[in-house]
Amino acid sequence: MRKDGMPIWLDAKIREIIWEGERALQVTIFDITERKRAEEALRQQAEALALANVELQRGIAERQQAAEALRLAKDAAEEASRAKSTFLATVSHELRTPLGSIIGFANLLVKKVVLENSNGYLTQLSAEGLPLFRSSLQKDVHVSFQEVDPGEPGAAEVQGVRRAAG
Repeated sequence: MRKDGMPIWLDAKIREIIWEGERALQVTIFDITERKRAEEALRQQAEALALANVELQRGIAERQQAAEALRLAKDAAEEASRAKSTFLATVSHELRTPLGSIIGFANLLVKKVVLENSNGYLTQLSAEGLPLFRSSLQKDVHVSFQEVDPGEPGAAEVQGVRRAAG
């Protein structure tokens, strides 16, 4: 202990020497208190850095998991969007193709057929089918059609939706 009451660290070096013809021990004492304080501070810093490194690794792992979850969600959303587009294009095609043919054929028959009984039915078929062809599909399937010229039945365009093959 120092005079001021602070503990000190000492290191002793002992070696055998010959003093005045006889064997003796020489003891040298060093004050290593500052070195011990520096070692303790270094040990504490190493512990703090190890804890900080563990927290950093945990944060990195959490961010990587979040990034992976976002990537998977993005992939799923893109796949759902592709499936929706394919579905809408297919439904639109499957409805438009026969409906356009039916309405077009009904229009041709109205112009060509003069039979009394059938002409009224054909006119009704054409009149009721065309609004379905133009507007009902827009609401239910979210597609929009260009105006269908009475002389050119089935001329329609799907806007914003990829057409299905075939």
